[in-house]
Amino acid sequence: MSDREPGDPAGLPGADAPGEEWDAAGAPDRTFPQAEAPRPAPAPVKSFTWFVVGLLGAGVVLIVIAMVGNVLRLFG
Repeated sequence: MSDREPGDPAGLPGADAPGEEWDAAGAPDRTFPQAEAPRPAPAPVKSFTWFVVGLLGAGVVLIVIAMVGNVLRLFG
């Protein structure tokens, strides 16, 4: 009787990766498994959120302008 395991044409013990399949020619099957179903798209960002982000961005810009003005007045 042979020492080969079922599905192991080379008879190498422990050579199979876990879950590895073999094709009809005796080579490992390298095809990809069936893909998962795509996830649904995330909800769009609401316009109110963009309004708040715009206000915060404008505030940061004004603070930076004030800081640069103070530095220029201090050293200018």
